[in-house]
Amino acid sequence: MKRILLSIVLLCFVSLSHAALNPAEKRLVAMLESGDLSQLKSAAKQIEGRGGYDQQVLDVAAEVLLQVYPDAWDGQIDTLSWLARALGSSHNGRYYDALQEVRVGAPHKKLTKHAKKALKELGPAQGEQYRRGMVKIPTNDYQ
Repeated sequence: MKRILLSIVLLCFVSLSHAALNPAEKRLVAMLESGDLSQLKSAAKQIEGRGGYDQQVLDVAAEVLLQVYPDAWDGQIDTLSWLARALGSSHNGRYYDALQEVRVGAPHKKLTKHAKKALKELGPAQGEQYRRGMVKIPTNDYQ
């Protein structure tokens, strides 16, 4: 009985957390998860331009960046650079470790440079750090 009650409470919590996103933020999450490189870049530019989105949106952006950057090909680097800068513009120290990982491990100089700039804009690490896999997203090639 306790398991059933716990499951119901968790389900309500998950439903409420998704409901907290406004329509624009839901659209951004859909764009980030789309697998379309142009939509990903557009979403990153929107996030970077405004900076203050819900943590759920930023978590999806961080997950995409962490999944794609290790094997990124030349055509993806500009978009991933925008994504790094979008996380930096959030000024949310939760993404410090993720950006630091990209800065140290990125196979392309341009992405390393933008991750470094994003870290400067972000500021110091704060609170629980975002780690790869904390958010489940569809696996995409982003082409």
